[in-house]
Amino acid sequence: ILLALEHVHARGIVHEDIKPQNILYQGDEFFPTDFGIAKAVDTSMTMVGTEWYMAPKLWLNGGQVEKFDEYALGAIFIECL
Repeated sequence: ILLALEHVHARGIVHEDIKPQNILYQGDEFFPTDFGIAKAVDTSMTMVGTEWYMAPKLWLNGGQVEKFDEYALGAIFIECL
């Protein structure tokens, strides 16, 4: 999942709604899905996505937007523990 996010981030795209329901698996591989609200990286991030997985900095309107997807994935990892 991290490699997939790195791939889209390198192309200037953020997913904006990483959550368990948007991750599929087949065998031992996991894939992020539902890029319906994904958008190009810019400085005007909007409040979209699932609140539980949103980075606190999104609420404060700051930080690197690519990191928001990584924060959401980290929240999922914590849930798995």
